[in-house]
Amino acid sequence: MDNTKTLLQPARRAIRRARNDIRMWRLNREARLFLDPDAFIGARIIIIAPGETVDCDMRSVDLTEYDYVVRMNRLTNATGTPPGSGDRARTDILFHNLAFGGERGAELLESDALARQRTSLIVFPHASEDFVSRKVLSEIRTQRRRLGLAVEMPPFNFYSRLRHDLEGVRPTTGLVATTFFLSCPVDHLMLAGFTFFRTAYKTGYNDSIRTEADARRWAVSGGRHDPERERRLLRNRIANLRSKGRNVSLGPNVERHLYSEHLYSR
Repeated sequence: MDNTKTLLQPARRAIRRARNDIRMWRLNREARLFLDPDAFIGARIIIIAPGETVDCDMRSVDLTEYDYVVRMNRLTNATGTPPGSGDRARTDILFHNLAFGGERGAELLESDALARQRTSLIVFPHASEDFVSRKVLSEIRTQRRRLGLAVEMPPFNFYSRLRHDLEGVRPTTGLVATTFFLSCPVDHLMLAGFTFFRTAYKTGYNDSIRTEADARRWAVSGGRHDPERERRLLRNRIANLRSKGRNVSLGPNVERHLYSEHLYSR
């Protein structure tokens, strides 16, 4: 019996892949599904994470200097609002897990809020052949119709390689966003507000996480993420790109948390 199950496993995997290919083909008939790195050739991009030091990182940033402003999951309290900015909560691209409610859910996507923040693209970050289920594809289709916006995913091979580099651990939304744009032929990439779960979030983003310890427990719960492994991976990729002349800038607190081997809050 066990030998029969073993022999059948490749066939079952092939059937699952074929079913997934059919779902992808059907969805691609409606609109583009996967992000295209070449769409960002020569762009200036800033990714703003919701760590509690984000306002400090953003103090001297002028969002009008960037072609795309990228944020993650929640718009209720837009992170990193530069003082005096007329573009206060701009969010051209929102990476969103399309989960609503519960401990790990993000806020509901509302057309009015997205319009106020000039959002034109929503990205579902966890795009692997194994993870993208019929339910996820249905949700993408639903949000496209409901919001009238593009909803896309990183390419499957990009996400699979990233997860492989993390030794099977699921990447956070922030890591998917940063590594995707690091892989694009952009002119300049700026990172702000990332503390790698070494601090709480900015007040108003997720107030159930009040301390560094809360943030770390949330990240590693159930073996879901590995912030230290992510930090090392991101540090190595940035160093590699900078050695090739790529322009990658870090907010002062991102720099501090990325390169320090010690855990601290401030």
